[in-house]
Amino acid sequence: MKKLMPFVALLVILGCAKQETPPSIPDHQMEEIISPNVYHFNIDENEINFEAVSLESLKSNSIATVTTRSNHPHSNGHFSAVDGAATFSYSVMQNNGGVHGHINMGGINWDMQLSSECIVVEGNNAVFAGQITDVTLIPSALEDQINSIPEFGGVIGTYIYLRVEDHGEGNNAPSDRFNNYYYISPEQFGPLCHLIPPNTSAWLPETVLDTDNESDQIQVSGD
Repeated sequence: MKKLMPFVALLVILGCAKQETPPSIPDHQMEEIISPNVYHFNIDENEINFEAVSLESLKSNSIATVTTRSNHPHSNGHFSAVDGAATFSYSVMQNNGGVHGHINMGGINWDMQLSSECIVVEGNNAVFAGQITDVTLIPSALEDQINSIPEFGGVIGTYIYLRVEDHGEGNNAPSDRFNNYYYISPEQFGPLCHLIPPNTSAWLPETVLDTDNESDQIQVSGD
């Protein structure tokens, strides 16, 4: 039986930021964010361990390792992982009218509804974010931590970022994959997918898992 990996997230708590984030930012011009305080934590049996992470390093990695990005990215999927302990159903699409879609994140002790807010596609990999609109269940350690940080202003409105990999279609295709590793940021700074695109070291390779399902559970496209 697979061992459930810790639920990992990163809180991006920024001293100040530009009030508007453009819908797309050239690869060589990342939006400046001043005096960031950045943390990641893992939740394992309701224990939280914090460690500081430099947002500047994430921005640098994003610039240094960028690949060709789609101008009309979209991704959708429905899959479970870690023996059903985590389930995801989502659709995220960006076009001239903006970003559209819906995300459901569920599992043994969590069930959250999110509106799709941003997406970056690089090759067959995607990072997308949803903004929490409704919560039925949430791990108590995560809820307590979010509520303890003034910048977040509560769970509703928080952004959650996910990364997925599309490994093709057909019976012989390998399993699609996702990162059991999550970023979160407060509502007031807007969606930040451009700071953590999929093909950077911001996403730890050791956190990538196969989905429980057969192949072709995740679709990623830039067409």
